[in-house]
Amino acid sequence: MSEQIEDDCEAYLLKPVNRKLLVRTLLPFLAHHYCSDLNTAMASERDLDTSPHLEPLDVSTLEQWGELLHCLKQDVLAQWRHMDDSASLNQLEAFGEQMRDLGLKYQYSPLARWGEQLYLQATSFSMEEVYETLQNLPKVLEKLESRLSSSHQTDAMA
Repeated sequence: MSEQIEDDCEAYLLKPVNRKLLVRTLLPFLAHHYCSDLNTAMASERDLDTSPHLEPLDVSTLEQWGELLHCLKQDVLAQWRHMDDSASLNQLEAFGEQMRDLGLKYQYSPLARWGEQLYLQATSFSMEEVYETLQNLPKVLEKLESRLSSSHQTDAMA
């Protein structure tokens, strides 16, 4: 029976079927795209972040970003640790939206772009990119921490 199915079909699934397996099986047959402009924008941001001539942050931004960093470390990292192979696309989309909204609320564009990238990847079923992007969240936090630290050092020297 399975030989006949293999001959007649391009793909098939055996019960029980979970959403992740269904999506992976259907992915080659679905029209989807990945937003490469977002990758280009994020690459440009990385180039800017490594510049040795970063402008000092004003007091308001320092306070906002310090609050954001605290929130990310206290609440978000625990959520992020649960975003593994068992996370559904809906959970990944919601997490991406949450991070984008936090980035916008606190005016921290790397987090907003990271969240938007995760959201777009999840909505376009780009699962390999989703898991790669998920692994980059600690780097976004490290950038924020580094930026705050360098700004505090600049203030101390002034």
